Amino acid sequence: MMTFRKHAAGALAVALGLASGSALADTCTTYTISAAPAEAAENNWLTFNVYRTGDSSAKVTATYQTVPVTATATSDYTSVSGTLTFNPNETLKTVSVWVKPDPIFERPETLQLVLNGTGTQPPLTNGVGVLLNTLAVSPGTVPPVPSVPAVGVPSVPKPPNSCGPSPSCN
Repeated sequence: MMTFRKHAAGALAVALGLASGSALADTCTTYTISAAPAEAAENNWLTFNVYRTGDSSAKVTATYQTVPVTATATSDYTSVSGTLTFNPNETLKTVSVWVKPDPIFERPETLQLVLNGTGTQPPLTNGVGVLLNTLAVSPGTVPPVPSVPAVGVPSVPKPPNSCGPSPSCN
């Protein structure tokens, strides 16, 4: 999580040619922007909640993009990128990523939602997304049990009619 301080009035006073501490008070706003971890099964939306905490009085923007960690963008999910704009008093934005169906059962895979501030802001806190792999089947169906080839049982010849210990031989 990164914390930002925005000195609005001080920069404005310099731009207007005013001496420091004159007509405009130097206000300092502190806020953080972070993406929470998220997880989703295949053939579903993976939704990251991105929060702004602290001072929410000013408009703030951050760019985002998905970056593969162990998941592959072309086969496991659809890459996204864009800009989030938090207007005054907004504290929550969401970013959704489509998790593609996969015909192969695999271990869970991960991607990262990378956030960057605009201007001179340092990078923000990134979110990790976990893709929970399932076999690709239609909703509400159970994947078929793999068939096992029939194993032939050798036929055992019947013993000849012989009189053994039994007294009733025919």
